[in-house]
Amino acid sequence: MRIKKFAILSLIVSLTSPLLADTFQGLGYANQNHSNPSSTAYDISADGKNVIGISNSFACIWTAKKGWIPLGKINNKATHSLAKAISNDGKIVVGVEFVSNSERMAFAWTAKKGMQPLGAPTGRKTSNAMGIAGNGKTIVGITDTSRSQRGFIYNQHGMNELPKECYFPTAVSFDGKVIASNQYIYSNNKLFNIGSLPGGSDGTTARGISDDGSTVVGSSSTDKGGEAFIWTKQTGMKPLGSIPGTGNHSNTWSVNQDGTVVVGWAGIKEKTTAFIWTKSLGMKELKPYLMDRGLSDQLKNWRLTRATGITPNGKTIVGVGVNPKSQIEAFIVTLD
Repeated sequence: MRIKKFAILSLIVSLTSPLLADTFQGLGYANQNHSNPSSTAYDISADGKNVIGISNSFACIWTAKKGWIPLGKINNKATHSLAKAISNDGKIVVGVEFVSNSERMAFAWTAKKGMQPLGAPTGRKTSNAMGIAGNGKTIVGITDTSRSQRGFIYNQHGMNELPKECYFPTAVSFDGKVIASNQYIYSNNKLFNIGSLPGGSDGTTARGISDDGSTVVGSSSTDKGGEAFIWTKQTGMKPLGSIPGTGNHSNTWSVNQDGTVVVGWAGIKEKTTAFIWTKSLGMKELKPYLMDRGLSDQLKNWRLTRATGITPNGKTIVGVGVNPKSQIEAFIVTLD
């Protein structure tokens, strides 16, 4: 009798519990009535609930409840803006606002204060925020003049320039102590050269870093083209490979917290295709990978061009593609 009761109870629980499954969703636009709508996702909060990027030329934040919400303007004459990165808790967004090609200003946004300018280092006029620490306390980016480009760090000490070798800082660890910039890691006032892949001459561009600062991803030149890489102190720099038919070009901006999942894109210009890389599977084109996981109907007539962000647990991916209407549209994927 106990066995029968247990079996019945188990059946009831299985029928009433929600079934977990992978999902795919286009994120739409900030203004659905725009004559030529577009949206691109660049980053995502740790819980997967806040996506940031650009829609119809201006920086926005997306949630399932409200859709794309513009972050506002610093200068009413701004022509466009980009939201580049978001803190793990989803409360702080950083990016850049453009008034002209030569006039740009890094910003930080919160729901309470709106978009606020970060200024520029002493002697500089422009700034562009590229990354934010997971704890929201450190921001990195670039500043330039007609003569040179330099990286900056913005924290409790204000905005200061990084060493001249760090001219393109794009990502920073959760605690703000490790910065990834071109072919260097900068930590504790020391530079560490992560090197480059064999055969290249144009160097390395680091674009993403794990929360603990132990894993760096990006692109490094080779004799065949720019190739996505993953780096750790233990293994050094390793190529992630490429997708057949994409011309040996690949790039990545994002890695999960333990370096086991990387997302990016392969190819160049308008012919790119999004990919996912894992230690066990290697590099896989994202759309066929998702179709094999049961998402064929949701992905019908979509072309996924770039995967740009991933949550620390590796379960949620954002990027941009071309939808069935041939419009550029951001997307979000959740993996069971």
